[in-house]
Amino acid sequence: MVRNHKKNALLSNKVIYTISPSLFPRSDFWPENIQVLGYHERNKTVNWNADKSLKHYIAIHDKILFITFGSMTNPEPDEKTKIIIEILERNKIPAIINTASGGLIEPRKYNSDLIHFVSGIPYDWILPQMYALIHHGGSGTIHNYGINSDALTFV
Repeated sequence: MVRNHKKNALLSNKVIYTISPSLFPRSDFWPENIQVLGYHERNKTVNWNADKSLKHYIAIHDKILFITFGSMTNPEPDEKTKIIIEILERNKIPAIINTASGGLIEPRKYNSDLIHFVSGIPYDWILPQMYALIHHGGSGTIHNYGINSDALTFV
């Protein structure tokens, strides 16, 4: 009895899978009510505005590297951030570093003319303005920006 209810529910209701159709294409033998639509994300820029210092930083630099570990945590944020800053400063690479979930931190001392820190930023706003990206490769970012992006190339 329960099995018949499950089967009827699956065959009579709309079913949406939010997984990548590139990885899991819809099978031809599935009923029309079952669709694979891919990853969907809310628009995060609706209630967000860049502050003046971020806008100014972007305006004065041509090729900016965006560094973020996204939602990934880091057991040694001080050490990892220090290594990144040393490389950026030594090579004079302008960068915006997103501290988001604590994977990286804003230290007390760094070249603030070269490096700008943010504590969270909508990727759909920042990525099109960046020259390059260092990212942990999370599914939301890769799906939304990596497959059909004119702004960035993921390697």
